[in-house]
Amino acid sequence: MKTIYTILLFLFIPLNYLLADINDGLVAYYPFDGNASDKSGNENNGIEHGEIEYVEGIIDRAIFFDGATGYIQVQDSDTLDTDHVMSISLWIKPISYSNSGSKIISKWYSAPWSGCSNCGNGDWLVGLSTSENEQNDIYFSVANFPEGSDLSDSIGTTSKPISINRWSQLSFVFDNGKLILYINGEYVTEKISTVDYTSLSEYTYDDIFIGQFWNHSNNYNFHGLIDDLRLYNKSLTTNEISSLYHMHNAYERESLIDLYNSTNGNNWSNNTFWLGEPGTECTWFGVNCDESNCVKAIHLFSNNLNGTIPNSIKNLKHLQSLLLHGNNLNGSIPIEILQIETLESITFYDNNLSNTIISLVNQKVQDELNKTDKIGIKDAIYALQIASGHFTDLKNKKYNAQNKHYYQLVEEKMSWEEALDYCQNISGYLASITSSEENDFIVNTFSKNISSCWIGGNDILNEGVWEWCNNDEWNFSNWSNGEPNNALGKEDFLMINLSTGQWNDERLYPPPSFLCEWDDK
Repeated sequence: MKTIYTILLFLFIPLNYLLADINDGLVAYYPFDGNASDKSGNENNGIEHGEIEYVEGIIDRAIFFDGATGYIQVQDSDTLDTDHVMSISLWIKPISYSNSGSKIISKWYSAPWSGCSNCGNGDWLVGLSTSENEQNDIYFSVANFPEGSDLSDSIGTTSKPISINRWSQLSFVFDNGKLILYINGEYVTEKISTVDYTSLSEYTYDDIFIGQFWNHSNNYNFHGLIDDLRLYNKSLTTNEISSLYHMHNAYERESLIDLYNSTNGNNWSNNTFWLGEPGTECTWFGVNCDESNCVKAIHLFSNNLNGTIPNSIKNLKHLQSLLLHGNNLNGSIPIEILQIETLESITFYDNNLSNTIISLVNQKVQDELNKTDKIGIKDAIYALQIASGHFTDLKNKKYNAQNKHYYQLVEEKMSWEEALDYCQNISGYLASITSSEENDFIVNTFSKNISSCWIGGNDILNEGVWEWCNNDEWNFSNWSNGEPNNALGKEDFLMINLSTGQWNDERLYPPPSFLCEWDDK
């Protein structure tokens, strides 16, 4: 549950933001944690219409609009009459764009063309205009329609478009004629409005619409997520806007501390700077951040982590790389990890975990299939893997005309067991090579991609007796000189050098890829 108490900032926000009071002048606050209630204390509660849903957001929960029927209506009140000075702050994540643009939030209920000659004064809206590269230009408009005329003005940007399927934090300020725009806590642009703000007036029937325009036109519906929406009757300062943007860093700090505590951080091999003062998280050992001080990588492999992975890891919304192999992690990988949409690299091998990322993907797919019968299991897996960005597009298989089999080189570093699980969960198997022709095909097809990969041979059951994981007959081998040799202990798994085609037994040092095989499409 989100909170609006200023004390939260003192716990988590870097020092230069501590003086900002994000509650001063707050007239409406919608955290969207399961409903559209106003948490500012002013009772400006939203009314739900159409298809909406409350889902995982950038700060706890968020509201999802379907782009067709869903919107929130907030009935007008005296506290919302902020026509000379006002500010808006919110997070958005567009899912798709409309050719006619979309309106995110508006107080633009009527205008001269609607037959009302003087009922649109003091209106405003936040919207997205669109471009063909699936990026959106954000804009903020104010308007005055005295005596049937049409006078409005906007501020926007094409220099920092809002990307599809990515969270962006927006702040807009209207201060006695000046329009100011901020994106992700940073000043972008400002202008002096041509609207005569001194004559603006507000009418009690101008409701606020979230996710839709005033006239209920589906052409302008917003398709995406909105989180942490705040309306103010004052001009927010640069420090206050920075505080609002960095609130999500508080959740990241909390997640990092959870990871430390749940994996016995006091006994890590290296825990330099961990649990330091707020604002120091990017200096903690193994933590890397982007230019906005958002955690983008956690590299704590072979660092004596002993314990479980906390569910709160899902709050690391900008995480791209999570390398935790070579530790003593136990329990299960939380399925919430699949909610991290930016995650590109994951390693958990050489731990004592009861599941794998692939089994989580399969579980997620099965859950989705229980909701619909319109897609097949393979297509569901492909869609989920590609959309999440975790895995290679498995539709890009290579066909061997000699044996009529398909192959896919997956460039992910995993243990042999994880690679085996991966291939089996996508209806294939870790490749078996039963002839010199097949061996040559693999080398000729994949040698340009990468140096080596796992294949399905192993001698787990009987040391020295090699067999294929799919039960093919072991009637061909291409060992390097002196192999197999258990050089580093009990090496039970088979790796192929894609440059030479020769084989080697291995265990401790996984290759950078593995090869899946299918008997047919």
